[in-house]
Amino acid sequence: MKDNTLTGTGKFLIGGLNLNADKAKKMQEFCRQNDIRKISVFGSRARGDYKRDSDIDFLVKFKKTKGLLELLSMEFELENIFGKKVEIITEGSVPVFLKNAIMEEAVPIL
Repeated sequence: MKDNTLTGTGKFLIGGLNLNADKAKKMQEFCRQNDIRKISVFGSRARGDYKRDSDIDFLVKFKKTKGLLELLSMEFELENIFGKKVEIITEGSVPVFLKNAIMEEAVPIL
């Protein structure tokens, strides 16, 4: 199901992420503070074949370019929200040979 978005209420599953109202609110604030235009989950979480210790892969499109230290800081912040290892990849940095696969399985959050 690829039509899920954050509403800030209730509890729901998006791309393998179990979001309650608190996490949804934190994600909305995170996206606002970091000028995120679009954020999606891809990889094992989006496919549904993740394990308990699987990381969370986020595909992000920003309103303006971010540097490496900013991206690392954002990964750390997301790890605190979800309690899991997180990796962020920007739409512009997806390797050409992986782009189609990642874009097909990506589940939008915002």
